[in-house]
Amino acid sequence: MGVRRFVVLDKSFLFGVRKEIIAGLSERYDFLASESLLGECFQSFIPSQKKDQRTRWENAAALMKFSNEDYRLFRIPSSGFLVGIEPRTRRPCWPIEDYIG
Repeated sequence: MGVRRFVVLDKSFLFGVRKEIIAGLSERYDFLASESLLGECFQSFIPSQKKDQRTRWENAAALMKFSNEDYRLFRIPSSGFLVGIEPRTRRPCWPIEDYIG
């Protein structure tokens, strides 16, 4: 198996891509998702959230794309978190594994 790389997920991609595409990408990539994106998706399961049924379904469906146990999804504070590492450390943000968990 070759070196795995990371894909940073954004809302448009996550909500628009088919599960089969995620499956194909997961053979080569691990996924990074921001806290705000994951939080929005997980709000679907909070009964007190006043969201319309379609929004709740879309959020749950986005999470279900990662229901396969072979997929690796990591939480990051934000995409700006990754961008801000290099100016703070004055080094490349590499290997990225050192900055996520």
